[in-house]
Amino acid sequence: MKLTQGSFLWYLYMDKIYCLLSLRNVKALMEYFHLLDVHHRNTLNDVLFFHFLRHVTNLRSSQIKMIFDLLDWTAVGEIGFDQFYVLVCILLAHQAKPSGRSLYVPPFPACFRSA
Repeated sequence: MKLTQGSFLWYLYMDKIYCLLSLRNVKALMEYFHLLDVHHRNTLNDVLFFHFLRHVTNLRSSQIKMIFDLLDWTAVGEIGFDQFYVLVCILLAHQAKPSGRSLYVPPFPACFRSA
């Protein structure tokens, strides 16, 4: 899997030790998520998710569908920003290829949640 050069995710910086994005990058990612959310429901359905991943990666259709099913923890056919954040962290960590380390992506930090 490779990120598409020049896509939005290509320019995000991830800390290689903690596999976390900076606050500035999380804010930018949240704005990007809201741009993708054309239905204004704070979620991405399978179609929006599919087109997003087709644009930013070289994954096959079957792989994208499997990833969506894995991230749709509640089986409602949509993913929220929490799942989107985890996905982006995994994609960026995979792109950076941390050598000799197992990949740990912590859940979306509670300090970023809106009240």
